[in-house]
Amino acid sequence: MMEFDMVLIFVRDMARALEYYVNLLGFRLTSHKTIFEASEDMFAVVEGYGVRLGLHLDEEATAGRDKIVFRVESIDDAVQFLQDRGIPYTGPVEVAEGIYEVVIKDPDGREISIVSYG
Repeated sequence: MMEFDMVLIFVRDMARALEYYVNLLGFRLTSHKTIFEASEDMFAVVEGYGVRLGLHLDEEATAGRDKIVFRVESIDDAVQFLQDRGIPYTGPVEVAEGIYEVVIKDPDGREISIVSYG
């Protein structure tokens, strides 16, 4: 079954974002890595206060690009669930090594990601 995973936040400067969320707000850094062959840290996960935030580097980031992410055990089962209900989706695609994503949109066009880690 599907469960809430994280809020994905696009940031312009990863070091500045980590300073803010970890050192100022007290979140704990739980993952920090490049994505595929990127030359710099592209993605980090911070956790605290009962929430996970995914920080994704995008030098042209603007407010409003953030999205909800749900985690599933099987991306294939998630696709079948969407197909059975006639919900349009894109994917699945491998967004990072071993991480697969399907994207749906809510009625207002907001992207909602469904991901499988492995």
